[in-house]
Amino acid sequence: MQHCCGKWRPLFALFAAIALSPPLPASDNPNCPFSGCGSQPDDRVLALPVRALTFDLKALDSLQPSNFVVKDGKSRIGICGVTHDRQPVSVGIVLDISTSMRGSISDLAAIARAGVGKLLDTSQPDDEYFLEYVKDVATMQCGFGCDLQQIRDNLQIHRKGKTALIDGLLMALREMSKAHHANRVLLLVSDGLENRSVHKFKELERASADLPVPLFLLVPAEHSHPPDGEELEARNRLLRLVSHSGGYNVAVFDAKEAIAVVTGLASVIRSPYVLYFARPRQSVGGLDIAVKDVRPRPRIFYGPAFVTCRGPAAASHWH
Repeated sequence: MQHCCGKWRPLFALFAAIALSPPLPASDNPNCPFSGCGSQPDDRVLALPVRALTFDLKALDSLQPSNFVVKDGKSRIGICGVTHDRQPVSVGIVLDISTSMRGSISDLAAIARAGVGKLLDTSQPDDEYFLEYVKDVATMQCGFGCDLQQIRDNLQIHRKGKTALIDGLLMALREMSKAHHANRVLLLVSDGLENRSVHKFKELERASADLPVPLFLLVPAEHSHPPDGEELEARNRLLRLVSHSGGYNVAVFDAKEAIAVVTGLASVIRSPYVLYFARPRQSVGGLDIAVKDVRPRPRIFYGPAFVTCRGPAAASHWH
């Protein structure tokens, strides 16, 4: 297996530009947090969570507003505010416990216990979680409000059956609609293969568009080269969905790597950079985010922008 970007093994370079339209609905609060966002009372101000990692997958917390460049096609968009604070988070944990995860090299159970355990270790009291299993069918082990020890106790995994991964992710998105926090993510431990779902991938794509949630995929490394045919295409479609959701996918060999990877992911999950800017009245392309004047160039990932308020505001401040 080829090594890329240090010792870590990202599966694919999937940082594609995300379409600017349509954004999520406006919030109930009409007051914008920054001035200079649009010039007309009906201008819509967009917020875009952006997460940044170094090449060795550590959280990058030193970026300044001047480091970000936002473009719609070739046109540059002015940023009127950036926040970077620790936020409470709603996390859905989805574990693939099907037979295909019974590898000869990687130990799924050890990877899941270590990775999920590290995520729980970094929790604060206002965070919330649910835990779901996926094999022949998807089953919710415990919904939001799970006690952290209850999740740890349910990481004793016995692999069995086929993989209803699409059904499982649809169930996870439905559960995510009950989240109490605006900052929300799904963590999926899976080889990404699909061979059992009742629902189709198009349904998952529509559900993900209706309720955008960043999807972080942790893959046992020996599964980074799946078999040919329909299962390969299903895997590739999942990876594209991960990218477009604003999430990230990474392969790990063992529990030690899982802990190191999740340490970085846990930080960026809880502390995204949120960029604010006025939505162009006529979008000419896709939204593209870059970081300048930082070396080595970081990994950045982001999903759809959402409308946060309307019209210019009186206050002006940068975080």
